[in-house]
Amino acid sequence: MSNDPGVLLAQVSQELSTAAGEGRLDPRLADDLEHKVSQAQDKLAEGGRKGKDKTKDVRKRVRDIRHELAEAEEHQEFTSTPEFDRLLDHLASLVGETD
Repeated sequence: MSNDPGVLLAQVSQELSTAAGEGRLDPRLADDLEHKVSQAQDKLAEGGRKGKDKTKDVRKRVRDIRHELAEAEEHQEFTSTPEFDRLLDHLASLVGETD
């Protein structure tokens, strides 16, 4: 598994699309989460271009994604996989999101 948050965010995006396509994730929620992933990717790119640390912004979006998925799972709008859980946990640990 990569230690590059940009690579991991791309994998999260792919997993969200797969989950929606397989009926394991509500499509509306998938769209919302894809938007958050895109925002996190934009913040990473912006930080790289401007030489600024955007980890805090990325951390917030990763936290939002994890919380929304947990809530969706509670409401039976999402069914995760162990692989996706590991991917999210690894991404969260890289950006310092521990909640």
